[in-house]
Amino acid sequence: MLAVALVVSIVGVHYEHPQHHFVVELPNAWQPVDQQEDQAGVVFQRNTNDRLTLCTIRAVPVAGATLQDFVLAIAAASQGEPGYRSVASGPTTLGGAAGYRRRFTLFIDPDGQFSKTVEERVAVVDGIGYVVRVEGFTLWFNRRARDVAQIFETFSIRRPGASTSRRTQPCPF
Repeated sequence: MLAVALVVSIVGVHYEHPQHHFVVELPNAWQPVDQQEDQAGVVFQRNTNDRLTLCTIRAVPVAGATLQDFVLAIAAASQGEPGYRSVASGPTTLGGAAGYRRRFTLFIDPDGQFSKTVEERVAVVDGIGYVVRVEGFTLWFNRRARDVAQIFETFSIRRPGASTSRRTQPCPF
């Protein structure tokens, strides 16, 4: 079983993933979700007043893929989902590395009456593709704006042997 560092404090949850070398400071009220079979990442949730919000962080080998290749592969998976609608996208940073941001909505029911909003940031560092994704019911997703901002601002990649120059590279597209 993979050991992880999880520290709960007054200001939130400090989480370190030792295998994939990332760290994030989650706001209070966020809890880890047991995903023992998923070795590529971790899932956290906040469920207050029956308003479930999920944060998924994944780190997967990308075998020489560029950031653009990885973004296109991730985007293709969600663009085929029912009710997909792009809200915003563009260059950003993630964990100090050049990254790409996407915000979109998807239907969460077969009739298309309800949707969720997804904010996703992607980066590739030293052959590992990182995806940080926060999602929740569209009607109240923006009420979690501070939580979403904290998750993306505190996420950091701590790869052994990584050069520091990667932290200043602009997004290639």
